[in-house]
Amino acid sequence: MPSPAHKVCRLLAAVLFIFAAALALPKLAFAKSYDISNVNITATVGTDGTVSVFETRTFDFDGDFQGVYWKLPKGEYDGRVVTPTNISVGIASDADGGADQAGLQSFDAATTGKSGSYTITSYDDYDEVKLYSTQSDDSVTFYISYQLPQLATRWADTSELYWKYVSDGWDVDSDNVSCTLVLPVPAGETFSAGDNVRAWGHGPLDGTVSFDEDAGQVIFTNPSVSSDDYAEMRVCFPASWLSAATTTNTED
Repeated sequence: MPSPAHKVCRLLAAVLFIFAAALALPKLAFAKSYDISNVNITATVGTDGTVSVFETRTFDFDGDFQGVYWKLPKGEYDGRVVTPTNISVGIASDADGGADQAGLQSFDAATTGKSGSYTITSYDDYDEVKLYSTQSDDSVTFYISYQLPQLATRWADTSELYWKYVSDGWDVDSDNVSCTLVLPVPAGETFSAGDNVRAWGHGPLDGTVSFDEDAGQVIFTNPSVSSDDYAEMRVCFPASWLSAATTTNTED
């Protein structure tokens, strides 16, 4: 198994920012605030190593807001550049969206800034997704769906995924975080925690890692991830499960 030294860079998870309503009076701007009270992430690994992400975040707004920024960092991973693709955004019906994506209110791509639309601006290090949604003293669950092509690596002896599912540098804490990783267990094969599947979590010390062997899932939970902390996973599983991925050569 390769050591962490083989990892050129760990791709950061999405980083989100809020922008306040432009028409707010300056003397009231300081009274505006928001909390992120729930984060629910489902990340599904494909046989080629691509990770498909569906994430919901519940925002409790105190004051008037025009929407949110969602930043999806680009990064170099094992010598290749990973750039988010197939991005879609909108409002979810509730905070427990997870893999159940029913009841979504999808936003339209536009440049007008109309509520219910979004724009994507590409920069060297990240893609900025701006969701326009006028809110006032409300609780709203936004979602984002995207793919990270070939993020998981197939080595000669194992497959491995490093990923920060919650990055540091947020404006506020991320509370009640749950991230479910769905592995590509082939038909007829068995998921065995601690045997052919191993997982570690890094970040807040009160985080937990659990397994649902029947569903082929690894579940990471964090009561809260502070704005200056992060939550990261490392998961190892059989190389053969990434059947459509090219084996990475560790030799120089």
